[in-house]
Amino acid sequence: MEWTKVAAKAIGTAAVVSGLILSATAQADTVRLVSVQDGVDLSGRLLSYNNGFYVVETSAGQVTVNSAFVDCMGACPEKPQTDTSTTFSVAGSDTIGLELMPLLIKGLAAQEYQAVNDKRTNNGHVINLNVIDDQGSGDTAFNANITARGSSTGFRALLDKSAVLAMSSRPIKNSEAQLLRDAGAGDMRAASQEHAIAADGIVVAIHPNNPVDSLTEQQIGDLLTGKIANWSDVGGPNIPVKVYTRDPRSGTAATIQSTFFENGRYFSTNATLVEGNGEMAQAIFNDPGAIGYLGVGHKADTKPVAIKSVCGIATPADAFFIKTEEYPLQRRLFLYNRQETLPEPVKELVAFSSSNRASSAIEKAGFVSWTVSSRPQIDAAVNLQANILEMQSPAQLQLAADLYMDMRDWDRLSATFRFRSGTSILDNVSENKLLRLAEYIIGLPEGAQVRLVGFSDSDGAFDANKRLSEARALAVEEKLRQVMAGTNALDKVRVSTKGFGELSPVACNEDYKTKGLNRRVEAWVKLPG
Repeated sequence: MEWTKVAAKAIGTAAVVSGLILSATAQADTVRLVSVQDGVDLSGRLLSYNNGFYVVETSAGQVTVNSAFVDCMGACPEKPQTDTSTTFSVAGSDTIGLELMPLLIKGLAAQEYQAVNDKRTNNGHVINLNVIDDQGSGDTAFNANITARGSSTGFRALLDKSAVLAMSSRPIKNSEAQLLRDAGAGDMRAASQEHAIAADGIVVAIHPNNPVDSLTEQQIGDLLTGKIANWSDVGGPNIPVKVYTRDPRSGTAATIQSTFFENGRYFSTNATLVEGNGEMAQAIFNDPGAIGYLGVGHKADTKPVAIKSVCGIATPADAFFIKTEEYPLQRRLFLYNRQETLPEPVKELVAFSSSNRASSAIEKAGFVSWTVSSRPQIDAAVNLQANILEMQSPAQLQLAADLYMDMRDWDRLSATFRFRSGTSILDNVSENKLLRLAEYIIGLPEGAQVRLVGFSDSDGAFDANKRLSEARALAVEEKLRQVMAGTNALDKVRVSTKGFGELSPVACNEDYKTKGLNRRVEAWVKLPG
C-alpha cells in the first residue's frame, strides 16, 4: 500500500502533511481538498470517489483522503447526505465497548458540535447512543448501538452482518478471518479493515512505600500464588504478602494467570477478591503488604513494578513502554470492518478513532494512545555501559561505545517500528505510527534532529546483523519521506539513520516472539540548543 494512502486511511485527512500544497495541472477534473483544522491544502486530479474517500493524483503520487475531514472545491463529486434515520451497530469486546467506544463516539460528536444521549440496558452491556445535531437542538445525525459481550461475538456479528464494526481486544484469529473471507467480507488483516486504535496494559502493583522496584516473572507468579509469603524473600520489608485479585472470569485475571502461572497453579487461597480497577487501587494503597494488578490507566497512587525477564531485562510498567510494545503485559485494541461500503458516520468514527484526535477519549477510558511521546535514555545507557565490559570483539566495543554516547545525547520517541512476520513490510500499527511520527516532526522547531535507529536479534554474525539493522532503518526513512512529500518540515528538521545490530536488546532472544521485539527501528530526537 502506498504510504500516502495509509496516511489518509489512518488519520482521515493525512493531518501529518500539515501545510501540504501540491501543484496540479489545470484540468476539468481538478479538485482542492482543504482542512483548516489540520492545516491540509491538497490539490490534484480526482481519480475516483468511493466509500467516502477521494483518490487524487498529485505531483507526489496518488493520495487517498477521507472525505469526512476535508472540504472539497472544484470538480467535486456529490457526497451522500447523512441519513437522519441511520442506525448502525458495533459489537464485540467489553474491554472496548463498555467505556471506550461510547467515549470515542462522544468525542467525534463533540467535534461536529453534536450532543449525545445514551441509554444502557442488559447490565450495561448494551448501549444506545443517539447523536443529535446543533448541540442537541437539531435533527438526529445517527444512532449507534453497542453490544459488548466479548471479542468473538464481534466477529460473529460481522459474519452475519448484524454489526458494521467489530471491537476486539486481541488480533483476529486465523479461523475467524477465513470464515469472513469465505463469506465475502474481504481480508480482515488489510490496513483498510484492521484498525489498532489503542493499547492496553496491565500493571502488577504494590504499596507505594514498598522498596521493591522490579520482580521477575517467576517471583510475580510465586507471590500471587502464595508460594512466597513474605516480602523479605524478594528484597522487601519483613511483612506478610497480601494478594488481591479479580473475578476469575475476568479477562484481566486470565491474562495474569496465563502469563505468570504454570502447571495448573492458581491465585493464593488467601487472596482477597475485588471487583474492579478502582477497588483494586484502593485496596493496594491501603495495605503495605499488598500485591495486585490493574489497568495502567487506573494505577492511581499504587506502585507498579518493572517486570524482569529471564535474561535480566527489566521493563518499566508505564505508558511509554506500552506504546513501544516492549512491556510484557500489553495488548492492542482493534476495530474491524467488512470490505463493503460503510455508512458515513462509521467512516468518520473509524478515522477519528485511528487518529491523535481520539487520544483524550482513549486516555480517559484508561488506555494508552499511540500519540508520540519522548523520554531520556540515560537508564538504557547505564545498562549498556555495564554490558560493554563483557564484550571481547573490538568491533563490538567500538559500536557499543558509539551507541552509549548517542543514548546520552538523544531522547527516544515512543514510535517504534516492527515488521510483518518474515517480511520487510511494516505491520498496520507501525504504518499508523509512521504517520504520527510525521505529524510529530512537523511540530518540531527548526534545527531539531530525528534519527531512525535499527536493531536486530542476535541470530547470525554480528556484522551481518549490523548491516540488516542499517537497511531496516533506511527502509523506514524512505517510507517516512514518502509520507511527508510536499511538506517543508524536512527542510528544517534533519532526518538521519544508524544501525546497531544486536546491541541493546529490549527482550530475551529466546523465542520467535521475543526475537521479533528486538527486530525493530526506533525513532530518536535531539532538540536544538
